[in-house]
Amino acid sequence: MESGGVRFLRPTEMRPNNEVVWNSCLRAPLEFSKKTRARLKNGDVLIAVKGATIASEKSVCVIRDLSEPTIVNGSIFHFQPIEDVSSEYLLNVLSSDFAKKQMKQGLILNNAVDYLSRTIIDDFLIPIPTLETQRALVTKMEVARTARQQKLDEAETLLAGIDDFVLEQLGLEMPEGETELSFAITQADLAKRLDTYFYKPHLREAENRVLSFKPETKKLSQLLASPPQNGVDARKYLSSGQKYLRVQNIRPFDIILDNAAYVESENKKDIALREGDVLLTRKGTFGTAALVTEESTNCLISSEIILLRLSENSNCSPEYLVAWLNSRIGQMLFDRYKSGAIMGHITQNVVKNFPIPIASTQIQEKIADEIQSRRSKALQLRKEAETLWQEAKGAFEKALLGE
Repeated sequence: MESGGVRFLRPTEMRPNNEVVWNSCLRAPLEFSKKTRARLKNGDVLIAVKGATIASEKSVCVIRDLSEPTIVNGSIFHFQPIEDVSSEYLLNVLSSDFAKKQMKQGLILNNAVDYLSRTIIDDFLIPIPTLETQRALVTKMEVARTARQQKLDEAETLLAGIDDFVLEQLGLEMPEGETELSFAITQADLAKRLDTYFYKPHLREAENRVLSFKPETKKLSQLLASPPQNGVDARKYLSSGQKYLRVQNIRPFDIILDNAAYVESENKKDIALREGDVLLTRKGTFGTAALVTEESTNCLISSEIILLRLSENSNCSPEYLVAWLNSRIGQMLFDRYKSGAIMGHITQNVVKNFPIPIASTQIQEKIADEIQSRRSKALQLRKEAETLWQEAKGAFEKALLGE
């Protein structure tokens, strides 16, 4: 502890379903552990009070099984409930739509970061039934939460298995040596780049395996109808207008429209999406690819997303391209050619020269069919999980507030 400092919890470590990711916590100087008001205790209820985290799925959590001294960021309020109120009960109340509505109504708008004040939180209305009723309500929510998570985990497992299937169909094996901490290169191998990850042996080996793929490997630029294009830089978000996709809306294979921003735009240079286009994130979670469906053709895309449009004679299906870009070896190549040592991003030039193994039409169709099957099953599981959860939350609020 003396050398490592005291563990420091931020809103970043608060996740949905009351999960706290301790291993990503920073360390503050040990002297800060003397600030007793910032120290966490088991049973503490936490509320994020600044920025986009407010009233989100990860805005509230309860501290359980605290393993070491921990202090909390000033963007989080923490408190202990009185004796006749359960911390777990408060977690569910503050996570309910009833409480989130109060948070949104009390939000103080600020040019820099919106926030909730201590006074507003003190004024939240919280129904307090007997401890016996609290425990019964918490038990029902825990059963529903567990059932929901099982369905979500099953959906995630289905999608995670796509990568193994793709590499198996292509006959490509993962290179070894990813965990090596040190390596050497000769002066003859030294290129113009000086970034270490460009020379990592397992990343170089991954590229060599792709370049030697049979029947052929092509540069991505050879498959496109037009050069890769960045989206628009739209910074003025409005309550109405056109849906605007950002990096967080792009998941492997899928575009999530539920939390898309809206932006008003009459710029004729805006990119019009077409069904079958491929979107590729170039910053943040760079290298994540998703397929544009009919549902998402009316969206604008952020300048941190690249549009890829295949030519008709490319001999490459968009479903197959998305599968390859999201594969582990595909991601390794992005990692090799990324720019920026801290966050990392990819450029249009990298994307144009990205190697694509061109499988036979039969294998491409087999991969596309498998992806479609797994995505359909995963989507159904996610819908079932969400329905189950909304019903449980509705029953919880009905028990608190009546009809």
